[in-house]
Amino acid sequence: MTGSGKAFGDRIVWRDAPGRTFRSDVTEVAMGREEISITFGAAQTPSESPDEVTVGLCGRTVLTPFMAKRLAIALRDVLRKHEEVHSLLRPAGPAPTENNPYEPMEEGASAEKSLLFKLINGLHVEFGLERSFKVFRGTLLTNRFLLSLHRDAIPREKMLGLCSDLGMPDVFWAPLLQNLPHTRLVHFGFEENEKGSVYKVYLELGMKDRLYPFLLYLGFKWDPSDDAVTALARYTCYPSLTPEGITERLSLAFDGPGAAKPLEIAKGIVAMASGITPDILYLEVTEDNNRRNSFDINMYRAGLPMEALYPLFAGMADLYSVPSKEFHAYLESMKAKRFGHLSGGVDRKGRDFFTVYFGVEEH
Repeated sequence: MTGSGKAFGDRIVWRDAPGRTFRSDVTEVAMGREEISITFGAAQTPSESPDEVTVGLCGRTVLTPFMAKRLAIALRDVLRKHEEVHSLLRPAGPAPTENNPYEPMEEGASAEKSLLFKLINGLHVEFGLERSFKVFRGTLLTNRFLLSLHRDAIPREKMLGLCSDLGMPDVFWAPLLQNLPHTRLVHFGFEENEKGSVYKVYLELGMKDRLYPFLLYLGFKWDPSDDAVTALARYTCYPSLTPEGITERLSLAFDGPGAAKPLEIAKGIVAMASGITPDILYLEVTEDNNRRNSFDINMYRAGLPMEALYPLFAGMADLYSVPSKEFHAYLESMKAKRFGHLSGGVDRKGRDFFTVYFGVEEH
């Protein structure tokens, strides 16, 4: 047998004699500092315990971490080609969850949410998954996420086809087509709110060598069940603001009676992040034809776990009278995730709000 392998040379000659071929339906992977081992086995007969099965050992392969990485990349590419020729593979195992890139749906998910994941998975490209929660008076919204793609990862026609399949309203197509060539990343979002659901598409326009305020994101938002409910959002970045300058501008978003408490919470989060790194990014957000006046502050580079900000998040719940048991149970499940960015101010309906984004994962 012959093959190619650039790690050793242009051509590899395989010697078959010492090797053996076996079929395995059970694998186990173990990790050490210097090596990663993969154990292969074949299921035989169930043991006396209903939770156990006897497995016959077929063989064990020990790899360096670098070789394991090469193997993972090769397997990923082969599986991707297999799915393109045949069909999407559904791994056996626990019930699908949002962490599963093949079918990140919980039972009973809405048709709108399922459609977005189905379309993204159908592209067979890597994407980032970022979650968020939003709080305002008496309300906690947690069924929210962004799926992020590099614009160059898929052809333009497929990108536009995805927007069409999601029912993007006609009013958005002109600004979308105008700005797509200048886009670095495209973020597809979903939000389930108190009345229904909203699709979102954000074009990230890039920020290389910028010194003055500029448009960083253009956001298209619509209710898939009502074309009349739309919003075009503009995210203006202020790249030269210091952490001190950011805290000064926060007062523009929270103004009037009752502004002191949300302003205190926002400044507290900025202070924690800027105490670790000054590299935080401040944006201001407006939407056409509505009252939105808000900010968005990206603080991912501080590397803060959600747990570190727990007291300030709890302050949000108290401020907006969010049911304590529900809020704390949600935070407990997300405490190990990495805090990302904070949005807040006045939304399009004139309500004070906070939104917390966190835990970007690659799929």
